[in-house]
Amino acid sequence: MVVIVAVLFCVSYAQEQGTNDNLRLIEYNQTTRVWVTQEKLLDLLKECVAKGVDRTFMDVTDHQNLSVGASTRANPIIPSKPVHQQVVAPLLKELDQVEVRKNIAHFTSYTTRYYTSPFSVQAAEWLANQYSVYGAHRSDVSVRLFKHSWVEPSVIARIEGKGPNKNEVVILGGHIDSISNGATAPGADDDASGSISVLEVFRVLAASKFEPSRSIEFHGYAAEEVGLRGSQDIAANYAANKVIVAAMMQLDMVGYYKPGTKPAISITTDFTSTPLNAFVKLLVEAYADIPAGTNTCGYGCSDHASWTKAGYFASHPFEAAMSNTSPYIHTVSDTLSRIDLNHAMEFIKVAVGFAVEFGLTTQ
Repeated sequence: MVVIVAVLFCVSYAQEQGTNDNLRLIEYNQTTRVWVTQEKLLDLLKECVAKGVDRTFMDVTDHQNLSVGASTRANPIIPSKPVHQQVVAPLLKELDQVEVRKNIAHFTSYTTRYYTSPFSVQAAEWLANQYSVYGAHRSDVSVRLFKHSWVEPSVIARIEGKGPNKNEVVILGGHIDSISNGATAPGADDDASGSISVLEVFRVLAASKFEPSRSIEFHGYAAEEVGLRGSQDIAANYAANKVIVAAMMQLDMVGYYKPGTKPAISITTDFTSTPLNAFVKLLVEAYADIPAGTNTCGYGCSDHASWTKAGYFASHPFEAAMSNTSPYIHTVSDTLSRIDLNHAMEFIKVAVGFAVEFGLTTQ
C-alpha cells in the first residue's frame, strides 16, 4: 500500500542500484502533478517521516494520459444482489487457512520484494509457479509474467471464460512488492496478505469444476509501493487494447486486526466505484462472518486506483478503518506473526463470491 511512512531504506536501495528513473512525475491528486528527481523524492519522503504525515501518490511518468476516456467500458452492469450462493457455498468450504499460512510464510521469506531487487524477481517467479502448479490439471488456465522497464515482473493468471461474454474480464489483484525502513522488507500484511489471498481464491476455483462465463484474472502487481507503476502499465495496456473489464477488486492489507476493536471489512469509498462498492457490501453480508464498514485511504493508495483512473470499476476492501490499521507496515516488523489469519479468511470468502458472481454473470 502506498501510505508513505518509512521508506528510506528502499529509496536509498534504488539509488545505490543506479536506477535510470532520474526524473519522475508524481501525481498527488487529480489536479496536482510535480516533476521530482530521485533526490527530491527522497527529501519529500524524509519530510513526511519527520512530520509523521502519510502521503499517497501515483507515479504517472510513464502513463501521463491514462484517464477515464481511455476505458472500453466505463459503466458496466453491476448485479443487483448475489444470486450464486449455491455455487459459492461449497467453494468456501474448500478454503484452507493452513495453505494460506504456508504461502505467506514463503512469500515473506525473501529478504525484500522491493521492485529493483533481484529477490523481487524470485518472489514473482515463485508466485507464478504456484499459480501454474495449482492450475496444472486445467487446459483453460494460463499463467504469464508481465514485464516492465524494471526487473520485477507482474504476474497474471487466468481462467478462460466459456460463455458468450468470455472476452470480458473479472480481475482480483494484490501487489507483490514490499518496502521497509530497515534491512529487510518482509511485507506480510503489505501485501503478502492480499497477494496470497488472491492466490487462494484461484487455488479453490481451479481445484473445483467451476467454469466461468467471463474470464477471471488473478493479478500480482510489481512496483505498487513506488506509485502504482506495475498496475498502471497493465491497466493502460488493457485500455489501449480495448479489454472489457467487468469489475476489479484489489486486496491490499487484509491481515491485521487490532485487538480490542470490532473486526470489519472496510470498503474504501474514495477513488473507487460507488455502485461496485454497494455490491461488495452485499457480498460481505452474503458470504462473510463479519460486517462491512467504510474507509477512506487517500489518492492512489493502492492498485485499484490505476483501474479507476483508466475508467474501469474497481473496489478495495481494506482490513480496518485507517486509525485501526497495522502499525507495522513498511517496517521490519511486518511479519506473519502480526497477521490474524482468521481475519484474512473473511476477505478471501468475499473475493470468492466476487469472482463467482461476476464470473457467472452473462449480461
